[in-house]
Amino acid sequence: MFEQMSFITDRNWLPERPPGYMDACDLGKRYADELIAATVEGRNPLLFGAVMRAIIESGIYEGVEVGFCQRIGARCIQGG
Repeated sequence: MFEQMSFITDRNWLPERPPGYMDACDLGKRYADELIAATVEGRNPLLFGAVMRAIIESGIYEGVEVGFCQRIGARCIQGG
């Protein structure tokens, strides 16, 4: 299910963590774009929930996660 995404493996959230907060947020946004593309391509809306579970289980909510969630939210407001 996650083989096409660079930031999650075997249900583990393993993003890169750039040193700067803004760089981390930007990377999180790119991860969100990657998830959205994989969701559309595979027609599998369950991917989002699986990624969110992995984020929660990681116990970390920093720049990458902020950017990721911001992008998902923005795409919801835009309508996809």
